[in-house]
Amino acid sequence: MRNVEVSSHKKEWLSMFQVESEKIKGVFGNLILSVYHIGSTAIPNIKAKPVRHYD
Repeated sequence: MRNVEVSSHKKEWLSMFQVESEKIKGVFGNLILSVYHIGSTAIPNIKAKPVRHYD
């Protein structure tokens, strides 16, 4: 069985998105118009189930 962690909103999720967004823009350059932060971690004041990615 897989455990799912639901947690309170964390302010650092925005900066984490911004870091990942810059990486994506670096790969695609002028081919990409916009990168959007969507999903539960993008909405302040709600609980979310963040997915952890490990390098």
